Order: sequence, then C-alpha cells, then structure tokens
Amino acid sequence: MAALTLDGRGGGGATPCAPADGGANAKLAVLVALLTRLRGRGHRTLVFSASRTLLDVVAAALAAVGITDVARLDGRTPPAARSAVVAAFNGHGGGGGAPPRR
Repeated sequence: MAALTLDGRGGGGATPCAPADGGANAKLAVLVALLTRLRGRGHRTLVFSASRTLLDVVAAALAAVGITDVARLDGRTPPAARSAVVAAFNGHGGGGGAPPRR
C-alpha cells in the first residue's frame, strides 16, 4: 500500500481530459479537481493506491497544476522517514509546512 499526502494550502486548476483514453484521464482530471477544491478549503488529503506507478501519475498531474508540496509514503520509504511523514501530516512536524519529501 502506498499513499500520497497533501497539506491544506494552495490552489491550482483541473487538468484537461481526453475522451480517447477510455476515461482514465477523465478520472485523473476529476481526482485533481477534487484534491484542488479540498486543498483550497484547507483540507489535508491522502491518496491511497496499491500501485506506486499510479501515485507517480497523480503526483505529476498535481505538479502540472502547481501543487508540488506532496509527500510519498510507500514501500521504498525508509522506516524512520515514514514516522516523519505521518507526524508532519498529523500536524506534529513542527514546521507547519508540507510533510518532508521522500
């Protein structure tokens, strides 16, 4: 299991979707729009996936709309760094900003 976290700051817009892709890009566009809306309202969000590749795609789509302060938590994250990511997301990171990047 892997997760991508976002803190509650920032904005951005949705990505365009192309119908020729079978709807996959449309789903990504809806996800980015939803995350952007929640982020604009101050919510922190988690995106869970069993696929690290999917998290790469989501992170790239978020970066395309200007959201770059995300943190990864997946099987490649060292145990000590996992604790730091979770603590930062839960508001115990001390810095008040985005969780540390892996």
